[in-house]
Amino acid sequence: MHNINIEIPENGLYSIAGVSGCGKSTIIKLLTKEIDGYTGHIKIGGKDLSDISCSSLFHIFSLVSHNSYIFKGSVKYNMLLAKSNASDEELIDVLKKVRLWDFLKCMNGIDTEIAEQGSNLSGGQRQRLALARALLSDTMVYIFDEATSNIDVESETAINKIISELAKEKIVILVSHRVTNIGQWRPCTVAS
Repeated sequence: MHNINIEIPENGLYSIAGVSGCGKSTIIKLLTKEIDGYTGHIKIGGKDLSDISCSSLFHIFSLVSHNSYIFKGSVKYNMLLAKSNASDEELIDVLKKVRLWDFLKCMNGIDTEIAEQGSNLSGGQRQRLALARALLSDTMVYIFDEATSNIDVESETAINKIISELAKEKIVILVSHRVTNIGQWRPCTVAS
């Protein structure tokens, strides 16, 4: 990629769309410092990205991708990774918001054991758990990188509703190769 300029001035829904391999995920990896060695500048809130520590990025960005990692352990364990001092009530509230609580309360609630990579959950349930964890972290920027690909329609609808609500208070960036997913949202201002 050369001569890319993206500006996201305020809270709202923004989208980055394009065919596979065009650089969508590369932009996200640059923002989250997974890739370095670039030329030019990336600024967040007026501060150069190179001056922001990796640990501080966890307070700025929450990333939910199509393959967000779910850890072996309880639902509570997975969620406390985002906010270690969250109360059980906070955990349950956010699980209700992502429509996962009804399923979990029929099992062991927040103490429900999750297998490695969430293999005992459906794809939609894994995504909703990853979303719950992200919501709990309460960052200023949420990035959804193909977050609704390969999940059921019910989960996709629930996630899209939460994304729309979240964008009223936060910056939400949706990355997708499916233009139908981003049609109603503002594209990022990209100049090359």
